[in-house]
Amino acid sequence: MSPVASAVGAPLLEIRGLTVDYGEGPGAVHAVDNVDLVLHRSETLGLAGESGSGKSTLAHAVTRLLRPPGTITGGQVLYHRREGKDAAGHVSDGPARSGPVNVLDMTRPELRAFRWEEIAIVFQSAMNALNPVHTVLAQIADTLKAHRPGITRAECRERAAHLLTTVGVPAARMSAYAHELSGGMRQRVMIAMALALDPEILVLDEPTTALDVVVQREVLAELVRLREEFGFSVLFITHDLSLLLEVADRVAIMYAGRVIESAPAEEVYRDPVHPYTRGLVASFPPLRGPRRELAGIGGSPPDLRALPPGCAFSPRCRHAFDRCTRDLPLLRRPAGAPERLVACHLDDPNGSADDER
Repeated sequence: MSPVASAVGAPLLEIRGLTVDYGEGPGAVHAVDNVDLVLHRSETLGLAGESGSGKSTLAHAVTRLLRPPGTITGGQVLYHRREGKDAAGHVSDGPARSGPVNVLDMTRPELRAFRWEEIAIVFQSAMNALNPVHTVLAQIADTLKAHRPGITRAECRERAAHLLTTVGVPAARMSAYAHELSGGMRQRVMIAMALALDPEILVLDEPTTALDVVVQREVLAELVRLREEFGFSVLFITHDLSLLLEVADRVAIMYAGRVIESAPAEEVYRDPVHPYTRGLVASFPPLRGPRRELAGIGGSPPDLRALPPGCAFSPRCRHAFDRCTRDLPLLRRPAGAPERLVACHLDDPNGSADDER
């Protein structure tokens, strides 16, 4: 069982030992390496890290959207179904099956029903995700008809109008094409499509990256309101830690395909433990309070094809000592911090930093 699972309430999605490789054999690249995460009901879990840390690969693995040469080589993705639903998310006539279902073991029909019904994803580039030759209405209706075969054209139109209005887009824009919408509107349309079947989980893969700051804030405020209204859980993926600290309940930090720190968002902001997390927090200015000097993280993310021995962050860490270059630090719960996990030898009582901390 993942060490995070007992931190807060009932789990909705448990990722256990998930490993994703690109390529095969000795030259395979471990883009996601033995990751454990738990998303709880009505929670926003943030996943942050630099480009290439494995965030989007993890999202595509969880939703079974990986394309070759990406391959899931280990682990489980356990989904705890809503009571009264079967493994595919359909309402069951008989008693509900007990226990979670492993998404990685789902058949193609089960997976088809699981997506949109139980989990939906909003991609980082709405212009590329939306079909340029179909109207907004046609694309929302396509989702509805695929999962609700008996739905009428009038019902599709009514549902599309309601969804668009809910996310702040005028219903009249349902006849528009993607190129006729602003960036913010396109992203809102993607969110409306994701909510079409009232899923339990919304995966947001860098949903505001291409937007200017003002529109970014509007979309984030809309997402917060929608989560409060509909009660879905969110896996929010971004390289911008400052965004996550505003909207997430918990934050997990990824580096070189591994989770290196996980804690409630407030704790990550007030007291980051891992040197990499400290660097991320120190790289953006505070919105209020006294000014402070910003400090970036020196160096570049490692080449996943040739990771350094021991801690992958050690070449960039000014606190690194001998053990960091030999032994891989594992996620552990520090004393007195029941909701925090960190993978760092500096915080390991069995290690010795030779007073270099």
